[in-house]
Amino acid sequence: FARPLLDSGNVPTGGANAREVVVLLDTSYSMGFGDRWTRAQAGARDQLSKLNASDRGSVVLFGSGADIQLRSTGEKSRLQATVDSATPSPSSTRFSPALKVAGSILAESTLPKREVVIVSDFQRSGWRGEEGAKLPEGTTLTPVPVQDPADKPNLSVTGVTFARSAFSDQQRIVVTAGITNRTEQPVKGSSITLEVGGLTIGTKPVAVEGGSSTSVVFDAFTVSGKNMRASVKLADDALAADNTFNFVVSPIEPVHVTVVNRGSAASALYLTRVLSIGDTPKFEAVFRQSDALSDEDLRKSAVVVLNDIEVDAPLARRLARYVEQGGGMFVAAGPRARWPQDVDTLPATIGQPVDRTRGDAAR
Repeated sequence: FARPLLDSGNVPTGGANAREVVVLLDTSYSMGFGDRWTRAQAGARDQLSKLNASDRGSVVLFGSGADIQLRSTGEKSRLQATVDSATPSPSSTRFSPALKVAGSILAESTLPKREVVIVSDFQRSGWRGEEGAKLPEGTTLTPVPVQDPADKPNLSVTGVTFARSAFSDQQRIVVTAGITNRTEQPVKGSSITLEVGGLTIGTKPVAVEGGSSTSVVFDAFTVSGKNMRASVKLADDALAADNTFNFVVSPIEPVHVTVVNRGSAASALYLTRVLSIGDTPKFEAVFRQSDALSDEDLRKSAVVVLNDIEVDAPLARRLARYVEQGGGMFVAAGPRARWPQDVDTLPATIGQPVDRTRGDAAR
């Protein structure tokens, strides 16, 4: 309200040695390996503790992107508290976004000295050399590496596959887990456990050579309900974040198909046999003539097959509503197939059959 005026040209800079320091703290996935994160936090706190009364500091967390947590402040306690509250993320490492953010902070600073501190395990994939990141002229760049002195073992679960079978009218699943050794050190004596619905189904031993992969097959279990939560878990190692793979299993339900036929089921003999072959998933087919197709049939059906029939306008409108509500419709366009022109549902118009058994082929 007093409308004070301050000439920016006369703003005190805090002395000739005052620094604008930006600490870039890597929070990417690999920073959770072993005790890297603990050492990274300690390294960042150590750099912040060196700030003098005239210095100002910023904390930027980065992975595949960069996020300014605290900008250009002289309060060391707040800066260190920001570092203490940070945690590793599931993102990859990219140095360019962090350096660009640091450059923007330094470019706006009025302090005479500028410095960027990078606390990271310096994954080689994080820098491609083409990012175009530049810091203001005269900026000091200080790396604080937190690589591990020794190669610690690290296994990860890369995924699971299922093999289904039936026994006494119950569906059973065999789970196979894929495992990769991310280091060059062989791993022996480890283990992996399958849990389904909070219960342990089995535990298997794991041995993987350095830089290679293997798979583990668990004993079959019965799928007793829909959306059963399950997971495979490796024993603890240097990086816990990739030791668990979560998934959901459910019984495979048959696909309900209604075949609209012009006669008896015998007239769709080949179609019946084709549908009976499928088992992943299975098909349950019912046969109806066009005048006997009820709304209940449509409600129960995932797919309606129009098996070379002539569809009148009332039936076409019912089928159009069925499709608009998410139902599937398959039209077998044989010599008897017809569809009314005033119901615009099909992607094309059904015309007269063309004989291509002789002459040039066509589509």
